[in-house]
Amino acid sequence: MPSESPYKALLDRLCEPPAGPASADNLMTNEDSIASVLDRLAELPAGNAYLGVGPDQNFSMIAAARPAKALILDFRTKNRNLHLLHKAIVERSPDRYVYLRTFWARSPVTEVETVADPARLAAAFAAAPMKPEVLAAAQRDVRRFLEAEGFRAEDDLADIAKIQARLAGPGPEGRFLALRMYPAIGRLMAMNSRSGRPGHWLADGSLYEIVRNLHQADAILPVVADWAGTLAMPKIAAYLSELRAKVGCIYVSDVEFFLFRAGSFDRYVANLTRLPIAEEAVIVRTSTREIDHPERVAGNSSTTIVRSLPAFLEAARAGKIRRWDDLF
Repeated sequence: MPSESPYKALLDRLCEPPAGPASADNLMTNEDSIASVLDRLAELPAGNAYLGVGPDQNFSMIAAARPAKALILDFRTKNRNLHLLHKAIVERSPDRYVYLRTFWARSPVTEVETVADPARLAAAFAAAPMKPEVLAAAQRDVRRFLEAEGFRAEDDLADIAKIQARLAGPGPEGRFLALRMYPAIGRLMAMNSRSGRPGHWLADGSLYEIVRNLHQADAILPVVADWAGTLAMPKIAAYLSELRAKVGCIYVSDVEFFLFRAGSFDRYVANLTRLPIAEEAVIVRTSTREIDHPERVAGNSSTTIVRSLPAFLEAARAGKIRRWDDLF
């Protein structure tokens, strides 16, 4: 068995030491508004680089933007471990039905392999009980996959197994922080873009295939990184320059709110400025707070907007972005 794969070696090269709380439980998104920007992302030229943050919502935006390389930056090691879990299952699952059967450790009694409607697919899995023996087998498979890639730290493997059990337990009823005020993943799977197209990466076989192909090419990289830090971000900029890759889309969720609060927003802007950026690049940001905004979709619990990345950086360098509200 080789000591480690090129994939792990690259992550070790790019990641910085973890700084986030080990217990942070952000295992799935609470952003039901990301579908509102997917049509715009689908208009971007394919083949650029994507930078994102957080858990599974990145896959829906990746499927829309069709990048050649995707880096998911988060200061928590747990987020990297979560994405390694996704990678292990996606690579071994030829379609979304097999992925869900493995991820949620369930076997619906009805034949749903050919079900196209994501709401019906989620309902079929919700009606099936989680099987501990299926979960245990899936955990063993994930562990073997990751060990073969060179991820052999017992603390990380144990954490990944715990994450897998936490997500399999509620299945389609899984929610951010397990709070019922947030949308369940089964509901998010059925979200549509503004034009009415399937939005979630598990809503359509072609969207799943985009994400799977990138995983199989080792092109989705979960990097432990502080967006305003001095360790990982310069290495990421250098790595993308080595590839001669341009950044076409950055998704920051509500990270900028916390950067303002920590007094590190200017360092964050400086880090973004060092990246190789395409002229048509965009930045996607979300407010999970109640705000009165013309782009807010009625019924959503969050607001997501997409803006020109070069224009944002120009405004920030000119001192026009002084507070969180200025971003919206």
